[in-house]
Amino acid sequence: MLSEVLKLATVTRSVFSGAVDKVQSEGLDEDDIDDSPVYGPQGVAFRTPEGAEVLIAQSSSDPTLTCALGTDQRGQRPTEKPGGGEVPEGCGGLHYLGTWGVYLGDDGKTYLGGAEPGDDFVAMAAAVLSELNDIRAKFDAHIHTTTATIGATATVGVIAPPSPGMGAAGSVAAANTKAK
Repeated sequence: MLSEVLKLATVTRSVFSGAVDKVQSEGLDEDDIDDSPVYGPQGVAFRTPEGAEVLIAQSSSDPTLTCALGTDQRGQRPTEKPGGGEVPEGCGGLHYLGTWGVYLGDDGKTYLGGAEPGDDFVAMAAAVLSELNDIRAKFDAHIHTTTATIGATATVGVIAPPSPGMGAAGSVAAANTKAK
């Protein structure tokens, strides 16, 4: 029977070592289930919080063979979209302990850290650096022309480029956010 293979359990301890989160949990039938690896979507790793619910798959022929499929802590789900209001149908994202990490809104915007996005786009570091270097090269190469007086006769003179030059622009990359 399916109820003998799948159990809903509550995490009582979580150990995150290497690439695997292993949980100790207590099933609804009060059996302790030790060191079940937690399986989630490929590339998503997190330490399961105590009190989260997991669906435990257990071999009917060998009850020591278990794995946890997905986790959820119902009381810790975000209940509103960033900025307030009901989460629209089809919207949501990655959350942890009640806070949106990444939220995909119905307005087509991506909200990071549960905050409302600003009114401007994130600058692309390589493009901005290239632009700044172009400005620097033009600034360093410009020449001032002026009327210089040499002796009693007025003549047009040339002033050398600024020295020292402006130098290369530094990185303008954000410390924690990459985009393409």
